[in-house]
Amino acid sequence: LDRSSAASDVYKRQQEDRRTPHEFQKEAWSALTTRLAEAEATKQFRGVLEMPTGAGKTYTAVHWLLSRVVNSGRKVLWVAHRQELLNQAFRTFTSLLRHLDRREKVRIRVVSGAHSCTTQVDPTDDIIIASIASLARRPDITKQLLEGSDRFVVIDEAHHAASTSYRNLLTIVEKQVPSGYLGLTATFTRTVASERPVLARLFGEKPLFSISQRELIDQNILSRPRLENVSTHVNAEEGMDESDYRHVSRFQELSEKQQERLANMTPRNKAVVSQYVGNREKYAKTLIFAINVEHAALLTSLLREAIPESERDRVQYVASHHPDEATITTSEVFARFREPFGVPGGVDVLVNVQMATEGVDFPNVQTVFLVRPTNSEILLRQMVGRALRGTAAGGTADAYIVNFTDDWTHLRGFDTPLEALVDTPPPPA
Repeated sequence: LDRSSAASDVYKRQQEDRRTPHEFQKEAWSALTTRLAEAEATKQFRGVLEMPTGAGKTYTAVHWLLSRVVNSGRKVLWVAHRQELLNQAFRTFTSLLRHLDRREKVRIRVVSGAHSCTTQVDPTDDIIIASIASLARRPDITKQLLEGSDRFVVIDEAHHAASTSYRNLLTIVEKQVPSGYLGLTATFTRTVASERPVLARLFGEKPLFSISQRELIDQNILSRPRLENVSTHVNAEEGMDESDYRHVSRFQELSEKQQERLANMTPRNKAVVSQYVGNREKYAKTLIFAINVEHAALLTSLLREAIPESERDRVQYVASHHPDEATITTSEVFARFREPFGVPGGVDVLVNVQMATEGVDFPNVQTVFLVRPTNSEILLRQMVGRALRGTAAGGTADAYIVNFTDDWTHLRGFDTPLEALVDTPPPPA
């Protein structure tokens, strides 16, 4: 991306991130910089950055990489295992390019099945954001890319690094890259016991920097999560056939047919409406993650029918299109949703389909409804994180995470307990 060029459309479309860093993020940068200086002598940079969901782990890492690594003329290889992680990293890099005050141009390439091919990788690329699957398929190109370079390697969601594909990559890195690698995770100290020795060997026994969710809650940077599980009492695999199961196996998500079936299951939708109507004041600003566009429109209609007519305009949805032919724009809905709870003309309930997972700012959200089934840990974290901004960061003291749980027989990955992703500290004395 050339910031001085009219061809840099992506950079110009990406809104600059001008947030003020918290003290704990500055402490993380200091720890990383100290280890980087030590690695100049030892040639053994190894470490992990551990920060909980909602703490800005990607922002913290990218800001430091641009300021301390790329600014000095070195290159970066950022590796992740899911498409949404690659997209999140790319958006974060482009939103923080102003920190490249010593560079006029920077080449960023995303490598995955949906972006550039591995064969298109150019050693002159300054920042390569690649899927581990793409690198694993072409170890020859990966080795050539890293051979004799000082490319700084980052492993996002580093608790997955115990897998064979990551271990193979890091073996190449250890032999070829003198500057080593950094891992990022929210769960380094809560990893599966059998994988801890492997991760300790790769990244060290302790994180370079770590801060707990409890610490950030005590500082009011994160809100206190209140987890609520609501059973829908429906068989989520009802109607699935072999093609639906093959789709999940291949793409790690439900087929469109099964999504449509779930979206139209009356008991599921009744559970959502009943839970909200019975707790409106407690939940306040509520963000609902729906299954698909038709589901968003249906839930919006059902919610409106369940509340007084004078308040129905306070429930809106945003999606790629409007089956009910509503004319309100997404930007208008977002602006009204940012208004305080209960303000005349505001929106108190926003139903969305993949439009409020990340990249938008809703500091007043106090509650999220997880109505969209997923087996993606990162997507779950992104959805949960929408409500975790604490009062010191302009958010709320409490965050209600309402998880609508279905009955799964074969697809156990779709019923991940939230307790495995979010620590719930005891209430204050």
